[in-house]
Amino acid sequence: MNDEIDIQFPINQALLEDASKIKQERALIKERLIKIEEKKNDVSPSVYQKVKQDYHVKLKETTDALLEKKTDIDRELATLYETRSKVSESLEQHKEILEEFKFRFELGEFDKSNFNSSSKEEQEKISKFEKILAAVNSNVERYEAIFADEEGIADATEPSIKKKPARPSEKSAPPASLLEGSDYNIASEEEPDYFAPESEASHTPMMEPSVDVTKKNLTGAVDARVIMIEGETSGQEYKLGKENTIGRANTNYIVIKDAKVSRQHAVIKQTGNEFVVLDLNSSNGILVNHERVKEHVLGDGDQVQIGDHVMQFKV
Repeated sequence: MNDEIDIQFPINQALLEDASKIKQERALIKERLIKIEEKKNDVSPSVYQKVKQDYHVKLKETTDALLEKKTDIDRELATLYETRSKVSESLEQHKEILEEFKFRFELGEFDKSNFNSSSKEEQEKISKFEKILAAVNSNVERYEAIFADEEGIADATEPSIKKKPARPSEKSAPPASLLEGSDYNIASEEEPDYFAPESEASHTPMMEPSVDVTKKNLTGAVDARVIMIEGETSGQEYKLGKENTIGRANTNYIVIKDAKVSRQHAVIKQTGNEFVVLDLNSSNGILVNHERVKEHVLGDGDQVQIGDHVMQFKV
C-alpha cells in the first residue's frame, strides 16, 4: 500500500459555510444587545425598548435559522457516527487477527514466508482502516466545531450503537494462505474496496448500509410483498423477506431512483409474523397512509410513501 495516500471524504462545504455565516451574525447581534444594556441610560426609555425589541427579534430569527442548519448538520453527523463505529469495529477486528497471526507463528503453526506475506496483507488493511477513520474524524470535528461554543444550541449526541459480534471466520480464523497443510479448511472472503469511488454523490458516504443489505431476499415464513402503485416503477412487485432495505443506492433490495430518497432510506423488517417499516434517519422521512412515521407495523393494504413513490403492502 502507498503510505502517502491521503483519504478525504466529501463534506457539505456549503452547509458549513451557511451555518458559520449565521453563527457570526448571531454573535454580532448578541454583542449589540450587550451594548444596548450598557447605553440604556443614554437614550429615552421608548427608544431603548424599541431598539432592544428589534434586536431580540433578530436574535430569534438567527437562532431559528441556525437551528435549521443544525438539523442538517446533525443528520450528517449521525451518518458519520455510524460510519465511524463500523470502521472502528473493523479496525479492531483486523488488529486482533494480526495479533493472532503472530501468536500462531510463535507456536510454529506456519512458516515465516507465509506469515510475512499474510501479516503484511493484514497490516495493510489496518493501515487502510486507520486512514479511513482519520478522514471520518476530520469531518466529525469540522461539523461539531460549529456549535461547540453556542449557548442555547444543543450539541449533537453520538448514538450508542450495539456492535454485531464478528463471525469466527472474520475475527479469529487465520486465512487459508497461513494454513496450508493444516487441518483447517477456511474459505477466504473478499473485502469491499473502501477506496472505490461512489457511484452517486453523497456528502457523508457510509462504509456499509446501516442494516445488512443483500440483493438476495431472505425468505420468511409469512408470504408478504409490496407492490409499487405510484412512481417510475409502478406495477413492480417485491417479495419480502427478513430484511428488505429501500433507498437510492443500488445495494438496496428495493431501489428507488428519486432525488427525494436517501441512499439508505428505510427498511421493512420481519418480526415474527409481522412486518415493520422503519425510517433509517432519512432526509425526507416516510409516510404510511399519509401520516409521517418513524416506525410502523404494516397491515394488509397499507400504503408506504417514500419520496414520490408509493408502494402497497400485501399479505
